[in-house]
Amino acid sequence: MAHFSPDMALYPELAVSSARRLCAGLLVTFAAVVAVACDGGDTRARIDDSRNALFADSSQGTTSLGNHRTTAALTLSNQLVGTSAEGDEADLRVRWRMNDAVIAAVRDATRVVVKLDTAPGEQHVLLRQSLEDGVTEGELDVVVPTTGDVEAITVGLEGLAEGVVDDLQHYATLALPRVLSAEDTPLEHITTLHAHLVPNSYQTSIANGRRLHRFAVRVEADLDGSAPALSSDAAAQNAGTVSVTGLEKATSQHFVAFEDGFNDPESPVTAVYEQEPVTVFLVMDVSSSISLAGAADDLLDAVSATLLNLAPVARFDLRVFASDVFEINSLRDLVFDDLTDSGTAFYRALDTALDDAEAVAGDVVLIGFTDGRDFASRNFYPAFLSHEQVLEYVLNRLHYVGQARRAQAGARFESHFVSLGSDIDSIALQRLAEAGQGSYFASYTNDTVKDAFSHLTRGVRGLYQLEYSSQQQAGDAPLVLQVQANDVTSNPVELPTRAGLAPPD
Repeated sequence: MAHFSPDMALYPELAVSSARRLCAGLLVTFAAVVAVACDGGDTRARIDDSRNALFADSSQGTTSLGNHRTTAALTLSNQLVGTSAEGDEADLRVRWRMNDAVIAAVRDATRVVVKLDTAPGEQHVLLRQSLEDGVTEGELDVVVPTTGDVEAITVGLEGLAEGVVDDLQHYATLALPRVLSAEDTPLEHITTLHAHLVPNSYQTSIANGRRLHRFAVRVEADLDGSAPALSSDAAAQNAGTVSVTGLEKATSQHFVAFEDGFNDPESPVTAVYEQEPVTVFLVMDVSSSISLAGAADDLLDAVSATLLNLAPVARFDLRVFASDVFEINSLRDLVFDDLTDSGTAFYRALDTALDDAEAVAGDVVLIGFTDGRDFASRNFYPAFLSHEQVLEYVLNRLHYVGQARRAQAGARFESHFVSLGSDIDSIALQRLAEAGQGSYFASYTNDTVKDAFSHLTRGVRGLYQLEYSSQQQAGDAPLVLQVQANDVTSNPVELPTRAGLAPPD
């Protein structure tokens, strides 16, 4: 197994924590709230609602006043810039801009106020930050928990001059579930369900006097034409078949087993992600070309969302590459290369990930991202005479590692690849995806890279690791699974339990 530690003399940025990257980092727990302000003007006291506080709804651009609506004090936008190692915290950058109508009400005592709304109906002050003369816009970096009852971040202005803008009340501005959670398939728009047993995934054993059946099922669906957009190119998705996500939230309702033709309500189908999470290897390009193309923020947003969306079912192994390969603990440690001769050792990075993938237990998903062509990996393989030979070597590694893992009790192994821009070897990336029995997603502009990662994430989450515990010990009873959603039932999936088909105990 190969591990790579960064040479800090060559890559000192990897030692820099997120504190250097975040101007005002705020770590929120449910037991305590710590607030930090860039200008030192914050207080930890809880504030009362003020009639001089104005709050914007970032989705509407207005503030609600009973049955009236008026221009809001602030216009907001938000972006993910990182996550913790386990995905239980998200680093969120909120950009605010003061609307012209409220500028006249700003005075020396006016401050930007940030609150965290938690259920049921509680608010915690995260930050009060004084405004410098003439400042009408800025950024706020906050760290929020992704688990628990977090509802919204509220941003507003406190201490505006009275009589300039009257009768305004403040409202929550940024709905965190919409920002932090995956966009699951709109089940109410499903018209047809398709279920497929993953080849070689079925296992059976005896435990506590019951027969356990473990297996993996991929679920896809056709949606009606009124389904809401999951991404900017959702029209293309809705015209065909999409991966169905979110069924694990009510596994026993959506997955129903029939043994000998009967459903036993005392033996529901369950998901096994807690016992056997998927190991996700993220291999990410951090070469200087990404920063030079202005793609760093969009890429961090896309990758952070991917980790947050996969966190409920996965654990992570993160490594980055430019001219060399480095392991990192979390996205907070990710720094883009600033060298003018930054290289792209993509194949080398994949090879190191495969070394570790061979040793982990359970299912593996490998995700690779690059915006360039690999001209640096051959430096690590003196026996190879060309870049093409390195590619062939990694293709074979992907094929045989995946083959070996699938042969070992049906362990899942698939590799997916995302590219950005046009200066890439799309043929090589497609071959890598095929060798790893995965998919290749190409994006050509910065604002579409998140859609590519969203497609990938839905495909990964559309495969369900399931378990059925039978009250019968016999291994030859017919067992059929069906998926149900929106009063639609999938095709029956027969598990290989009958004599001659089931693997030995």
